[in-house]
Amino acid sequence: MYVHILTSMEKTDIAEIDELFLSYVTRRGELLRLLLKRHYGDLKITPEQFAVLRILNRIGPSVSITEIADRVHQPHANLSRTLDRMENRGLVMRTRGRQDRRQIIIRLTLQGRRASAAVEKISDELLTRLWNNISPEDQTYLYRILSGND
Repeated sequence: MYVHILTSMEKTDIAEIDELFLSYVTRRGELLRLLLKRHYGDLKITPEQFAVLRILNRIGPSVSITEIADRVHQPHANLSRTLDRMENRGLVMRTRGRQDRRQIIIRLTLQGRRASAAVEKISDELLTRLWNNISPEDQTYLYRILSGND
């Protein structure tokens, strides 16, 4: 889709759209950071940890590193660092796969489940705020764009 837009628009228009899009994403990222800090500052959860906790909560109770990496769209090296920090804080634990010992499985600890519940609460609030600022037509269009159906 983006390539199609490039052929039919002036370069200044493309730069403006890029800037608006990046500004929107950055503001939403900052909103997430503020919500995390305001409601659960004592948890000190980063946006990357937030994403991992949501995935573990939704697909868990045990998920492979590969599946988490695919869902958070992070390289394994970055995800490994995030998981190291989460493991050091007692939020997750790593175990070997039963059928394939090379596979690393991530599980939430009790503390991780508590943090995950807090994350779900924040996520609901954030999504409500985001979607309430977008018209139903734009929500449909955004869904089509993000899901690759446009």
